[in-house]
Amino acid sequence: MPAELVARINKAAASVVEAPKFNQDLAKVRWRNLYGTLTPAGVAEFLRRTRADWGEFAGEIGMQPH
Repeated sequence: MPAELVARINKAAASVVEAPKFNQDLAKVRWRNLYGTLTPAGVAEFLRRTRADWGEFAGEIGMQPH
């Protein structure tokens, strides 16, 4: 994906994540944005870590992909 497009999408997403109304709405359902606004590299790292964590968990409970 072109870097310019990635930057535009990231900027748009950041404007939502940083919006007070968005965070108020999250609080109403007892949810918090723990990570704040992430850069594209930060999102990639978050996804890599999350996949690794869930993969480890799945292995621990004996789950196998189909």
